[in-house]
Amino acid sequence: GLSLHELAAFAATLERVIHSEAMTRLQAAYVLSGDEPMQKLQRDEAHNVTQTYMKIYVTGLNASASKIRNVEAIYPGWKDTLKFIKDLQIEVAGDRPEYEFSDITDVVEEAGERFGHFQNQECIEMKKALVKLEELEGSGRVRIADFYGSALHEGQWQFTES
Repeated sequence: GLSLHELAAFAATLERVIHSEAMTRLQAAYVLSGDEPMQKLQRDEAHNVTQTYMKIYVTGLNASASKIRNVEAIYPGWKDTLKFIKDLQIEVAGDRPEYEFSDITDVVEEAGERFGHFQNQECIEMKKALVKLEELEGSGRVRIADFYGSALHEGQWQFTES
């Protein structure tokens, strides 16, 4: 097992890695939005950067410009995510005409803290869809043809290979 000191060092390292990933995504969001990191942003520009950040967040760290442009097509929960990030930005940084880089950093770090809880509803819906596909009720098994068939014929985008 780990001593208390080792556990604290592990937790600090993990937090540093998470922060580093968030900053990498945020810098990419600035670039993809056509803005420079560290500059002040007007309200609409700040919303655009945080939305771009969330596009990268939900599509993956190595998201391309074309992939994030089409996020609505590949991520059905996008409209709810837009509301989530806009409301969070107002809650964390306030609703004002200009935002500093540090304000946007606070917003995206808080998004990382809260998004799992927010997204849990999607998980519940996915579980319900999978349970409906079970071969035998309560077995926890889904026939492969039913799994892929739900993606092909019923629009269950989650049930595809990536």
